[in-house]
Amino acid sequence: ITFATIPNQNLSSGTYTLTASSDSNLTVSFASDDAGVVSVAGNVATLKEGGSVTITATQGGDSTYLAATAVTRTLTVLDDTLQAQTITWTQNLGSKTYGDADVTMNATAGSSLAVAYASSNTAVVEVNGTKLVIVGAGAATVTASQTGNGQWQAAPSVDKNVTVVKANQFILAA
Repeated sequence: ITFATIPNQNLSSGTYTLTASSDSNLTVSFASDDAGVVSVAGNVATLKEGGSVTITATQGGDSTYLAATAVTRTLTVLDDTLQAQTITWTQNLGSKTYGDADVTMNATAGSSLAVAYASSNTAVVEVNGTKLVIVGAGAATVTASQTGNGQWQAAPSVDKNVTVVKANQFILAA
């Protein structure tokens, strides 16, 4: 069975025509492992919701040919029916000094859903809710993300770089 890789499909397209062939020229049949995401009738895949399924192509043979080895391909359905959203984050995290106060981060999502933050280097800065906590000298990237819900797509993440320098040391003589 020759069954090419299936490109990602948008849910809004509704259907996708599956194409495969066998060297015996016998009919190839298709099946989905999750009819709630994609159902198959003949060679037409009906896209029902976002997700990924395994499509199996089979050919059962006949009085002349043995059954062909089944071939599987992944079909990913992208739910483009949800509203798009973006994250707005104009705040400059820039350069900080060890010992500086926590910074309240203020990114917002166009959906008004909560924005989550993550640090690439928790030895430099940690995230506590919307607070950026300085814990050491070095560099880190803080990522703002919003995963979406039943109405909104996940927003593209936004990264901000932060550099924390060592604090000045003061020695007092007694």
